[in-house]
Amino acid sequence: MDLSGVKKKSLLGVKENNKKSSTRAPSPTKRKDRSDEKSKDRSKDKGTTKESSEKDRGRDKTRKRRSASSGSSSTRSRSSSTSSSGSSTSTGSSSGSSSSSASSRSGSSSTSRSSSSSSSSGSPSPSRRRHDNRRRSRSKSKPPKRDEKERKRRSPSPKPTKVHIGRLTRNVTKDHIMEIFSTYGKIKMIDMPVERMHPHLSKGYAYVEFENPDEAEKALKHMDGGVAVMKLRNPPVNSLSLELLTELVIGLEKLENDKTFRGVILTSDRPGVFSAGLDLTEMCGRNPAHYAEYWKAVQELWLRLYPSSLVLVAAINGASPAGGCLMSLTCDYRVLADNPKYVIGLNETLLGIVAPFWFRDSLVNTIGHRASERALQLGLLFSPAEALQVGMVDKVVPEDQVQSTALSVMSRWMAIPDHARQLTKIMMRKATVDHMIKQREADLQNFVNFISRDSIQKSLQVYLEKLKQKKG
Repeated sequence: MDLSGVKKKSLLGVKENNKKSSTRAPSPTKRKDRSDEKSKDRSKDKGTTKESSEKDRGRDKTRKRRSASSGSSSTRSRSSSTSSSGSSTSTGSSSGSSSSSASSRSGSSSTSRSSSSSSSSGSPSPSRRRHDNRRRSRSKSKPPKRDEKERKRRSPSPKPTKVHIGRLTRNVTKDHIMEIFSTYGKIKMIDMPVERMHPHLSKGYAYVEFENPDEAEKALKHMDGGVAVMKLRNPPVNSLSLELLTELVIGLEKLENDKTFRGVILTSDRPGVFSAGLDLTEMCGRNPAHYAEYWKAVQELWLRLYPSSLVLVAAINGASPAGGCLMSLTCDYRVLADNPKYVIGLNETLLGIVAPFWFRDSLVNTIGHRASERALQLGLLFSPAEALQVGMVDKVVPEDQVQSTALSVMSRWMAIPDHARQLTKIMMRKATVDHMIKQREADLQNFVNFISRDSIQKSLQVYLEKLKQKKG
């Protein structure tokens, strides 16, 4: 048998196995050499990466600084960066076969860096693009705003002609609103809700429409100042009945507690008569308990008006004898209509009644002691010109200008800081108020005893009969 072929094959198999084993399991020295070569290649790659990244950063900085320069210079910088990156790629590919994978990695990374650098040089950075987009959006949005402002300036929206009135009590009618707001201008319409006619409602609202927007603006200006108008309404002559006195006291208390109001204009609902004074029917033919109740209400009204922290302006649009004169004397300012029939004064002695000390003090503080002494003893009623001369009123104006003048005066008084004005008023009137409070109970007993006398009751009855005959 010929075994030479078998031996050759077996020997070849041994050699091949040795080759395979040699490739699979290299010697430790070769492993060490190869690892050293790989680490060197990696360090070279890191070095080239750092250098290229530093170069890229430098290029980016120079590009940002030279962003305003011409396009030709940016093109030249891009070509130079591309050539340098190409050279680094060729350098990486010329390394040995053992480091071919590492060199290919370095070449690819350098290629990607060169492409990114070229792309970054060709297009702005994301932050730059965002900034440019913001600038474009602002530049696009600005012209419409300017156009809108210009359009509004050329064709402004029409001013309102309607004025809203709130906090109306149930006894307020369209005639009341017409009389008050007609002082601001010509009224086109007054709109009040139907529900206002129900008696159980204590508050309501209304709309006043003017023909001119300027008149509506004028009315709003005075309303914003916090001015209330209180109108005496007790036909036929606004005599101060117990019911009217109670309503006035409650109304003043509400206004004092509501800090949105700073002033009150006191006037009459009936032109021609401001107030005829105390209601003689409340003091004639009644029992002492009723007299006491009535006089307490009169005292309370004076104590609400005279030391009030509100600005009080009396718009006297009619005759104002006795108690009507007393109410006006408690105010800070008095405007009287210029009509010879509209007399004013404390005429209690003509009825056989002695004016209480706080009536006297109110008059003395207004016109002085000597003029008050003469006026009280004689029961004088002054005409508008005489009242202005003696100082009982501050201004006399035509009858149709009483309300507007009162509003104008109110604006002047409200221009003063409230705290300073209020403290000054209290300081000036405190002694008179304290004296009245101290003597209030004694004054009440004196009135009840005085008015209960038979002689006083007879004189009051005679006077009331004369009034009835005049009406008849």
